[in-house]
Amino acid sequence: QIMNLRKFLSMKQRGYDTIKKGLLTLMSKAKHHSSTWKILKFKKIVFFKMDS
Repeated sequence: QIMNLRKFLSMKQRGYDTIKKGLLTLMSKAKHHSSTWKILKFKKIVFFKMDS
């Protein structure tokens, strides 16, 4: 049971890493678009709220 949970958590972490990488790429591309930047910031907050 504990092993399965650990495996699931590592998979979840990998998923978050992928999302983070994608967000970072988008951010670096869209830094000059302040509106996009605000949306991404907002989405980040939503992610953290969902996680906790």
